[in-house]
Amino acid sequence: MAFEPSSPSSSSATSKTDQTSVDLEEYNDEVLSTMTEEERVKKSSDLKAEGNKFFLQGHYDEARQLYTQAIQLDPTVTALYSNRAMCELKMEQHGLAIADATKAIELDSTFAKAYYRRASAHLSILDPKAALPDLKMVLKLEPRNA
Repeated sequence: MAFEPSSPSSSSATSKTDQTSVDLEEYNDEVLSTMTEEERVKKSSDLKAEGNKFFLQGHYDEARQLYTQAIQLDPTVTALYSNRAMCELKMEQHGLAIADATKAIELDSTFAKAYYRRASAHLSILDPKAALPDLKMVLKLEPRNA
């Protein structure tokens, strides 16, 4: 199923027959200063939702770009870093996945998905010693998910 933006002026994503692309908006300080906090949070949430759709379609790079835009608007949302880390795992960008999962953990030390994603990245680069503390934390935080 192709995802189409709701209007031609929306920032976002377009789906084409043979390729999918995301039109990136740069949220620099000047642009951000013209937006209210409410507008930033809403736009960030909308971009996250678009990113989720692209992720479910297997368009990981496009999803990652949308999560990056959302982070520019609201860098306090733990799930944005965790979602971007998942995209990076899928694209085998393990170092970036570790960095984003770590940022998610810094924002919320009880967010089990971030520990799991960081552990997965460590295992992917054959570093089980680094993965073990994160896997133990996942079990501590969510013992019923073992």
